[in-house]
Formats: sequence, C-alpha cells, structure tokens
Amino acid sequence: MTINTYAPMMASGYAPRTAGGAVAASGALGVVFPPAVMLFFISNVFYLRIGLMYVALIVPVLLMVMAFAVYFAVTLRKTVEIPLDTPKTNLVSDLLFVLASVAVIASIPLSIILGFATLTEAAGVGVFGALLVALARKRLSFSSLNSVTVQTSTMTSMVFFIVLGASVFSLSFHLVGGPNVIFDWISAFDLTRWELLAMLLGVIIILGFVFDWIEVLLVFVPVLMPIISELDFADHVGSAYFAQIWIAGLIALALQTSFLTPPFGYALFFAKMAAPKGINLSDIYRGAVPLVAIEIALIAALISFPQLITWLPEMALGDADAPQLIQR
Repeated sequence: MTINTYAPMMASGYAPRTAGGAVAASGALGVVFPPAVMLFFISNVFYLRIGLMYVALIVPVLLMVMAFAVYFAVTLRKTVEIPLDTPKTNLVSDLLFVLASVAVIASIPLSIILGFATLTEAAGVGVFGALLVALARKRLSFSSLNSVTVQTSTMTSMVFFIVLGASVFSLSFHLVGGPNVIFDWISAFDLTRWELLAMLLGVIIILGFVFDWIEVLLVFVPVLMPIISELDFADHVGSAYFAQIWIAGLIALALQTSFLTPPFGYALFFAKMAAPKGINLSDIYRGAVPLVAIEIALIAALISFPQLITWLPEMALGDADAPQLIQR
C-alpha cells in the first residue's frame, strides 16, 4: 500500500509528514479489520469465538476511518493539490479487478461468521478465490504459484516458531508462580476496576513501543491474564461473555495503536522503507502523532460506550443464548 500511495501523494503536493502519517495509519488498520490474523490470536488467548471477535471490531474500525477522514479534511482544507498525470487505463477492467479482490478478501471472514467454514476451511476459500482471480487475469503460472507457496510457508513457520517459544516461556513463567507475584503486587495498589483497565491498556501500548504485537499478545498478555480475569464489567457491558469480547477488542485496538508509536512502530518503518528518497523517519513520526491521539481518544469512547464493540456480536448471535466463559 505504501509503494502505491506514498509517491502519488508526494507528487500531489502533500507534505512528507502528512503523506507518511496517512499511509502508515491507514495501512495499520488492516491488523484489526477482518480477517486480521491478530484477531485470531486474541480470540484464542481469551477463549472467544473467532466469528464474534471478527464482527466486534467492524464498527470501531469504521469509526476510526471516519475520524481519520475528518482530521485530514479539516487540517488539509487549504492545501493546494497538483493535478496528477495518471496513465489511461481500462476503467471497467480495473473496477472488476477491485471488486473481485474485495470479494476474495470478504469471503474469508464471512464464511467463518456465517458458519459455512472453519478457520482452516476459510483459508482454503480465500486461496481458491485468489487462484480464480489470478487465472482470470492470466497471471497464474507455476513460478508465481511456487513463489507464493514458499513465502506463505516461510511466514507460517516463523509465526508458529514464535508461538511455540512464547508458549514455552509462558508455561515456565506460570510454573514458577510469576503471574501470582504480579497479581499480588498490582493488587497491593488497591486500584478500582477502571484504574486497572486503564493501567493494563497503557502497559500494552507502552510494550508496543518496543515489541511486536505477537510477542505482546503471546508473552505479556497471558502473564496479565489473572488480572484481566478479575475485571468484572458485566454490569457495564450487559453480560460476562460480552464483557470479555469488549476487553479483548480494547486490547486489539491498543496493540493496533502501537503500530504507529515510535520507536518500533511497524507501520512507520514500512512507510519509511517504501517512501521516496529524501523522506526522513522523523517526518513520518510527526505525521503519526495526531493520529495516535485520535486512536487513544477512540479507545476512551469505546470504554464509555461498550455497545460500539458488542452490538454486532449480539446481533450475530440473535436469539441464541450467550456462550459461557471458559474457566482458565
């Protein structure tokens, strides 16, 4: 996304920090919008249904998109843009390709949410759709298929090795009583449930400054899970199960916010790697700061109005009874 949008924005007269912040922030939205891989790991950590976790973040992400759009519309209202000399292409062909790509991406979470496929089967649905699109565009060849297979296997193996290492660390930490020590230490402060929630989200955002979301989610969140399990927001949300979905959604958004926080913000480095020559990392940092403030303000609004997260999961369940929490 950075490669395709950063240079045209610069050619249109946008400031480097504006273009960098916009590209990094919009690209980072993908980590919490279905079928985001992060949501699968979060649902696994909290023992929640993946389909409900998927639909829970749709409204918050759309609100974030609207907030970003309003921010740029207000701050750039006096910006003079330079018309771009774009090459002429077949509009109908491009539109059909975009619609096909969106359909392939949407088929993955929809097949899970609607109960047509399991996680593994949904991945197969996405692969089948991608193969059909590549075949229709005459881009399906043995070399491209081999390249995609190797890259997918490499990335999957890397993730599973991280999961394995994090699981070993987490189990060892639990065996020596580490979570109990942290729980007793934090309990000594005699904080209210709201103060505990604010502290946990703040810690997760700070950890995201220097760690990847996988390490935070698989190493640190299980350590904090005894404290999270003690947070009772059933009266605020409506039920204990949906309270867990609400907390899991807040943690997902906190991790997504860390993608834009220096010095380790992944989205910031992706934007810098694909930025045109002469763009400094500091420019992208400055462009991301107000967007991080917007995301934190949105998290605060979601804390006050949990229905923004739980409404769609409740609609997805319909008249069915709410699932019971799994005791850890």
